Amino acid sequence: MRRLRPVAHELRLFAVALQFFTRLPVTLRTFDPEWLNQCARYFPLVGAVVGGAGAAALLLASAVWSAPLAVIASMAVTAWLTGGFHEDGLADTCDGLGGAVARERALEIMKDSRIGTYGALGLVFTLAGKAAVTLALVLPVPRIGGALVASLAVAVGCARWFRRRIGGFTGDALGATQQWSELAVLLALTAGLSSA
Repeated sequence: MRRLRPVAHELRLFAVALQFFTRLPVTLRTFDPEWLNQCARYFPLVGAVVGGAGAAALLLASAVWSAPLAVIASMAVTAWLTGGFHEDGLADTCDGLGGAVARERALEIMKDSRIGTYGALGLVFTLAGKAAVTLALVLPVPRIGGALVASLAVAVGCARWFRRRIGGFTGDALGATQQWSELAVLLALTAGLSSA
């Protein structure tokens, strides 16, 4: 019979995942680099924490401000909470893969901390798209299946594109995939509403 992991170690792994992906003040007395690999199972839970914070911000801001301002406040909270981690990856990916450059040059561009035209445009269009779709969104439970299919389609499409363009993926590519998957989910939910 497989031995269960101690609860304290699992909580420590969750704390490592929170520390890696958010700006939450998580302190660890000790750290083992192997824990970063082990904590991957808690990445979706960290996403739920960030998403929950965004939803709470949306509800609270909606009580005070108009819907567009509430959506912007919600997006600002999640970007602050993650330190813009995924948005940075999106911008770097758009900069590196936006032009017709060789793999090596694309990877070099992606490592550059400066934002270029493609990165700025990618951020503007993706974030504006997410804001516009969120404004029209009500979460109907029957439409969630289509949203999951849309997210999976984006993830598979991105994986194929990154493999073809740069021979695999990078952290920036994962950030871009997360942002585009989130937009795909919102678009799928909204499309479901308009066809109802």
